[in-house]
Amino acid sequence: MSVERVIYARRNGLALESPHRLLGVAGEGAWAAVSDETVHALLAASRPLRILYFGAEEYARAMRGLSAVEIERAARRRLDVFSDRVAAQTLAALMEREGTSLAVAAAGKRRDYVDACLERLANLYGHGYLDTMPLVDAVRMAVVDEVAIVEAETDAGHAAAAARRRAQAQTLAEARAQLGEPAFARALPFVDPIFVFAVATVKPERIAILDHDRTPYALFEGRLIVALPRRMHDDLARDGAVARVAADAGDFVEALDQTEAQRDRDLRELLAAAGSPLADAAALWRRRAAQCMHKRWLAGDRRAEPALVATVRAQLEADVAELVATAPPAGDETLAASHARAEVDARLFALLARQAGLSSLAGDFDETLAQLSATRGLA
Repeated sequence: MSVERVIYARRNGLALESPHRLLGVAGEGAWAAVSDETVHALLAASRPLRILYFGAEEYARAMRGLSAVEIERAARRRLDVFSDRVAAQTLAALMEREGTSLAVAAAGKRRDYVDACLERLANLYGHGYLDTMPLVDAVRMAVVDEVAIVEAETDAGHAAAAARRRAQAQTLAEARAQLGEPAFARALPFVDPIFVFAVATVKPERIAILDHDRTPYALFEGRLIVALPRRMHDDLARDGAVARVAADAGDFVEALDQTEAQRDRDLRELLAAAGSPLADAAALWRRRAAQCMHKRWLAGDRRAEPALVATVRAQLEADVAELVATAPPAGDETLAASHARAEVDARLFALLARQAGLSSLAGDFDETLAQLSATRGLA
């Protein structure tokens, strides 16, 4: 498939002698969309270039609604905070792409592809994180995340789903205790989900506390927008009228890590979508999907005893069925296109990781590419 990457290079440099679509210039530099094949050729020839965005569509989303001046400012910031560590961003980027494939497959009721995608995601997540921790800690994380889903299902009014998840959390807690943890490990942990709140009144003492605790927040259109545990609602209400903006802080935190114009645009969109049942349902679905990925890793961990594997597999069967049944509508992208894009990305990311000296990560991408090739027919 044809994929465009966005690169930054000298305006009259060798990198831009190749076919490209100019997007902007600033001083002696320029940024342009080039084909994936061109990037491979430039990297192989050791031409000086820096990748700003892994996809031209990602660039378009980041720059939507901005003036020419703000686009230049955003491109310069991206150059400063992203391009120097581009290889380190590849794992998250490929997992995001696989997450898109998972959502499209679930919406299409393609259980076979959902299972294959979860296996690939579990391998990537495991190699990047879970494989390095003791098994008992990985099980503890699963218990905490399961309880977090109980809270989210309860908030959504899904009593039966919450009860099922609570029973599963208790079973996982029992398994954790059997791994040598103290008896109190059987008790379910307290989980207070992080919400994004908008507070109508901004008080200096509140800002001082947030700064001291390094809590993500923004002052926007006379309001305080902040990500805090749910229990803080009543405390915030003492400052002024407070409303929940989102049940997932991910988009909010990402919005803060941009230029001021990009941040304000994204905060405005976040506030406009506040209270949307569709947005809340999508956030809950992503939480379910992440837990399926975690359990898929647990089920395949060689250190796990047969009893733990059987427990996790039984839960996973029910969880994946729920994941498919509750999948939100997919966008316009087809499963075949998303799968093909994952293959193209994995190939480039393996090259970038290898050139950065990250041989283990490159090996993970090679393995994922082999898995994608083997399951191409499912897409």
